[in-house]
Amino acid sequence: MSLVVRPTNEYARVLWQVWEGDEALLARWHVAAPCCLATAVNVSVALLLDESMAPDFTFYELRQGEELVGFFGVEPSTNFLITFGLRVGYRTPEIKAALWQCIRTFTRDNGPVCCNLYARNERAHRFLLAGGATPVDTIEFEGHAAITYLLN
Repeated sequence: MSLVVRPTNEYARVLWQVWEGDEALLARWHVAAPCCLATAVNVSVALLLDESMAPDFTFYELRQGEELVGFFGVEPSTNFLITFGLRVGYRTPEIKAALWQCIRTFTRDNGPVCCNLYARNERAHRFLLAGGATPVDTIEFEGHAAITYLLN
């Protein structure tokens, strides 16, 4: 696996490629669901642009050879995982483990990682739980319930 840092003007392209063909995401899991791919990408890019105002927010593209397989965004100074996703067809145990390893590589001192997820994104909740994260709180974010996870 390799990582490529992507600037703000490439967020939409990466999200589009990763989410294209993910009908379950668009129908149920995305914060804007049910929605089309364009809406999901536009809503997410707007949220990420807010996050990119943090001095150390970094958006990574995860690649296997020449193939884009996923992405994640972190604020390393706070060990905050902001976003993540894997393409349909690349959600194997090996690639999920590689994604977790990459996330850990870019967090400070291997300290606990924090992540907020919209409450209805059950698929992402399962991913975090399978990675060892523990739900610790429920908050309101952008008018939606979100669950805060901590991964030690």
